[in-house]
Amino acid sequence: MSDERLAFTATAALGTEPALRDELRALGMKEVRAGRGSVAFAGTVEDGMRACLELRTAMRVLWRLAQVPAADQDALYEGVRTINWLDHVTPRHTIAVEANGGNEALRHSGFVALKVKDAIADTLRDRVGARPNVDAKNPDVPVVVHIRGPQAQVYLDLAGQALHRRGYRPADVEAPLKETLAAALVLLSGYRGTEPFCDPMAGSGTIAVEAALIALGRAPGLGRHFAFERWPSFAGAQQSSWHRLVHRAREAVRTQAPDILARDWLDRPMRTLQESVIRAGVSGAVRVERGDVRRLALPPGPGLVVSNPPYAERIGKDLQVRGLYRSLGEVSKTWTGWRVSLFSGHLGFEREFGRNATRRVRLFNGALPATLFAFDPQ
Repeated sequence: MSDERLAFTATAALGTEPALRDELRALGMKEVRAGRGSVAFAGTVEDGMRACLELRTAMRVLWRLAQVPAADQDALYEGVRTINWLDHVTPRHTIAVEANGGNEALRHSGFVALKVKDAIADTLRDRVGARPNVDAKNPDVPVVVHIRGPQAQVYLDLAGQALHRRGYRPADVEAPLKETLAAALVLLSGYRGTEPFCDPMAGSGTIAVEAALIALGRAPGLGRHFAFERWPSFAGAQQSSWHRLVHRAREAVRTQAPDILARDWLDRPMRTLQESVIRAGVSGAVRVERGDVRRLALPPGPGLVVSNPPYAERIGKDLQVRGLYRSLGEVSKTWTGWRVSLFSGHLGFEREFGRNATRRVRLFNGALPATLFAFDPQ
């Protein structure tokens, strides 16, 4: 495999970039630079594959192929045609193009995607006499184009499907947190898998499962398949490297973890919580209990509580939510030696909780602004 240093971008939910930056540095990636909603890094193709396998907070891993002119549709089309697409796709492979960003001449993402797709297909037709087909849902080679000003960045998406889709969430459940955001909450709270952990309002179990994966040292991409495994360049050295990466990741999994407690009170979340823990393969590490958070007694710490308290749509009216926050603040004072991190988009959360946070991290849950409130031990 070539040791050529390539340019990559890992995308992340807004506010979680520091967690992703630290992950990339811990993996030994080079030239790591955090931006808004993304972190750039440099490395080999093997580094990009490892990022898909091991990153917990990244939504996507993109390999930047080129920067091309994009002052108008003709410049974009000709610029994309300068890329040597035969290195990445053949007529036997399917493609799909996703476009974002824009400028005065190129405002519509659908039109941009169509022009880029035509440029790729026409390039292959001229070179080998045939065009690749389009598969919008599960392409072999996903292409991403980002236009900013008169330039366009052209990327390959190594993973294909978004990295938050770990595969353990029940298909009919829409959880309030993506897996990658849940992992970021755990990591931004300082959890490294060596102390007891509790989510007292676990809901679908995403936070507790991500904490267990960290404690067990299990790479979140184990058991998944990625788009790069279908690329024409994957055979030979890249495939061998990928198998080595997977083997090392499996060897790194630990069999023991500190106590991880996931609790909820309502019937439906409890069923989802139990199923998520089983599907994730962490039932040996996560202890599931039914219980009211207002009566939760924890043993003396150290330990870490991380939770996403419910909003009004889950338990009822705003007055009930505020009452829950006040009760939560009172019971938290009995958790001696436990650090507490609570994620909320409720504007009055800290006031109702009744304690001043020692640290606040501004984040987004999708498009909704929210804050991770961190409280020192009592």
